[in-house]
Amino acid sequence: MAGVDHVGLGAGYNVFNR
Repeated sequence: MAGVDHVGLGAGYNVFNR
């Protein structure tokens, strides 16, 4: 998605989807 920064699975877009 648009939060693929860290891992790109859950913890990645989890910071973007705050």
